[in-house]
Amino acid sequence: PGHGGSESLPQYSVGALATAVAATLDPDRSYRLIGHSLGAYVGLALASGWFGVRVAAVLGIGPKIDWTEADFAAMAELARKPARIFAGEAEAWARYRKVSGLDERVAADSALLERGVTSIESGFRLATDPRTAHVAGAPFATLAASARCPVLLVRGASDPMVTLDQLRAPCGAARLRARLRPGPRRGDPAAPARARGGRGGHHHVQQLPLR
Repeated sequence: PGHGGSESLPQYSVGALATAVAATLDPDRSYRLIGHSLGAYVGLALASGWFGVRVAAVLGIGPKIDWTEADFAAMAELARKPARIFAGEAEAWARYRKVSGLDERVAADSALLERGVTSIESGFRLATDPRTAHVAGAPFATLAASARCPVLLVRGASDPMVTLDQLRAPCGAARLRARLRPGPRRGDPAAPARARGGRGGHHHVQQLPLR
């Protein structure tokens, strides 16, 4: 919700987002979830079992984990401002590419961007609801500890949002292993947690070493 072609929510939280996603899933199926950035938080919440979804594994890509007071202030300001309206579609697409880190070298095909901009009566705007910024600072370590399945956290080598050490923190066994091989997760020996680095930045990760 609040992104792409999805509907907005009255209020945003990890729980509210997980509830909305869970409503679209079959409770009789098992899912392997892939979540980028905020999506990693939602994937971990769903993996807790609190939302009636059966999750076999979670791949979290580039979640921001450490938040400063300056970060909170910036996100609050972002959430407060109305969405910027662009007169021309090309200008809106250029803005979307800039804020998403998806220039032509990374995403030359416009099909990769088709849900990033929406048309409204007065022009064009980015499809993301600015109020989703209210989710900033959710307790990542608590969500990671609640997951009842294997979790793999990865980042792009040039991702400025999160470091590999920060990803290792909620993965106790991985933090102790130089080669980051699977190990039993704290509190749940059946669920290995790993942290890995891959090529790329926050919005584009190549050649993820999943094995």
